[in-house]
Amino acid sequence: MPSYRWPYPGSRWWKFDFHTHTPASRDTPWHTQSLTLSPEDWLLRYMAAEIDCVAVTDHNSGAWIDTLKAAYSKMKGASDLGLPPDGFRELTLFPGVEISVQGGVHLLALFGPETTTSHIDTLLGREGYAGTKGDSDAETSQSLQNVVQAVLDSGAIPIPAHVDRPKGLLRVNQGTRECALSAHMVKQAMAVEGLLAVEWCDLSNPWPQILEGEVTRFARVL
Repeated sequence: MPSYRWPYPGSRWWKFDFHTHTPASRDTPWHTQSLTLSPEDWLLRYMAAEIDCVAVTDHNSGAWIDTLKAAYSKMKGASDLGLPPDGFRELTLFPGVEISVQGGVHLLALFGPETTTSHIDTLLGREGYAGTKGDSDAETSQSLQNVVQAVLDSGAIPIPAHVDRPKGLLRVNQGTRECALSAHMVKQAMAVEGLLAVEWCDLSNPWPQILEGEVTRFARVL
């Protein structure tokens, strides 16, 4: 983790972005608008925003993980020699992936900093994702419950992505608090021991009625 002097008494707070995309994701402006962005520039944008930790979670791809780690290592090496790139600030990269799971649900998997592109490819292959890397044009052959468990077994943290929005696990039908997806699938996935958090976009959106008694189990990552 970055080692900046913390001038305040009490706990240190870290700014952590749990869900990001690089040009490896094919629905980003770098593809749709034919823009270019180097790994160094991608990192410098987060540094400029004073983000301390970044989870790299491209759609069904870990292609830029090794690329970003190499770029950061080079920048950090120059900084250690007293020649920091303009705007350089220490940050920690947490490799990850946003998986398109059976049923149309998106799931984040966050790994430790030592993880490589190869680890992400292994997880995607094991769970039966056969679509285009960087796209969401297919789904895993494994069920959501099984994929959540596989992420845990691989030492990563599963976080259902944007659960209250399209392709989110906990979105409800308009005007009701009933699950838009199969209630059975939702309950099975949310019951997996070790699932501790969900990514939530709008705090005014309600939880599905079937989970009303369990909401305190889960942290909501904004």
